[in-house]
Amino acid sequence: MRNKIFLSALMFLSVNMAWSQSLHSEAENTLTDGILNLDLGGQGNRVRIGGFVSAGGHFTEIKNAESDNGFNIDNAFLSLEGSFLNDKLGFFLQADFADSYPLLDAYVTYRPIKDLVFSVGQKQTFTNSRDLMLHDQSTATGEHSPMSQEFNERGRELGAYAEYRLPTTRLGVDLGLAVTSGDGRNSFGSSSTDPDNGSLKYGGRVTVYPMGYFKRGNELVFFDFIREATPKLAIGGAFSYNNGASNAKGEGHGDFTMYDREGNAAYPGLRKLTADLLFKWQGFTFLADYTNTTGAKLDNLYTAANVNAKLQPEEISQYLALGNGLDVQAGYITKSLWAVNFGYSYVKPEFAEVANSVLRRMSSYDIGISKFFCKNTFRLQLLGNYTHYHKEVMTPYKNRSIKMNLQIMF
Repeated sequence: MRNKIFLSALMFLSVNMAWSQSLHSEAENTLTDGILNLDLGGQGNRVRIGGFVSAGGHFTEIKNAESDNGFNIDNAFLSLEGSFLNDKLGFFLQADFADSYPLLDAYVTYRPIKDLVFSVGQKQTFTNSRDLMLHDQSTATGEHSPMSQEFNERGRELGAYAEYRLPTTRLGVDLGLAVTSGDGRNSFGSSSTDPDNGSLKYGGRVTVYPMGYFKRGNELVFFDFIREATPKLAIGGAFSYNNGASNAKGEGHGDFTMYDREGNAAYPGLRKLTADLLFKWQGFTFLADYTNTTGAKLDNLYTAANVNAKLQPEEISQYLALGNGLDVQAGYITKSLWAVNFGYSYVKPEFAEVANSVLRRMSSYDIGISKFFCKNTFRLQLLGNYTHYHKEVMTPYKNRSIKMNLQIMF
């Protein structure tokens, strides 16, 4: 708890720092500049207001359940960002008003030198898969892959971050370190009676670019709008350790409580290892992600404040999303801004035969065709998906769906 209090204090002491983007996350020049850009004069001082709305109609056939259809507003983003003193200081705020808990990002940053940036606040962490690092509005299907969704919520963490890019032009390297609350978004609860649980989460990432860096921001959007003139490849790996998880995916708190032998609250650890590869060239994109999660600190845990309720072997899979996942995506965008994409996700739980496991064995296939207008600020997309889960008695296990998406960036 002392660590969490220190981390919280650090957030509030840093409110005068700012800059909206990570080291290499600046949107490329084909993206919209927002509905309002204010040049405040002086040393590159500016403020921008922008947003993103996506909606769609869908029909889903579900085996062992009623079919589902309707029209949904999937995302309604509004963002405010600013930079000052030639990008040394800045801030970024972003909310999704289609979500019951709208706040997504709220952080400030300080860039002492060009290739080093420190961030404090709630933001998309780089300790997850590459797919989850992509801008929400710039994924292949308008949302993150089925595999990413099985192991993560929104990928946001409240904490302190450091990112460094080696100032080279040939072999490139990005490094990142993060210390977060370990409880995802809004991790300190909605009131004083809803406290944070567990301890901190520690993580890091290394990404190597053997063919040199992508063009500015092109590694954090799926389609190769810029059309890299030479082949570009990013090979990355990340690791995180949540020292006390009370949420199945380590992105929430208070979903369950465990105990030590004396009846005091205690929580398991959650380790996550990811590896990824991103390739782009002349409008073609290939993305592959692998995720592995395992439990830790499981000895002497009890599911109730009772010595007869000791956590049994494999029972932890009913509380934490433990297992392996693979996601492969490919896409191509033409010069006239027609695009096609394909995706495959596979998830295998660590303990396949445990009843009520958080994870179920799953295979999912996606195919889509898109047309972008006004560069990529307006998008129409037709999507098809087939998902098959491990069959369980009286449980929906097979989904077929078709969806028409509309996406507007401003």
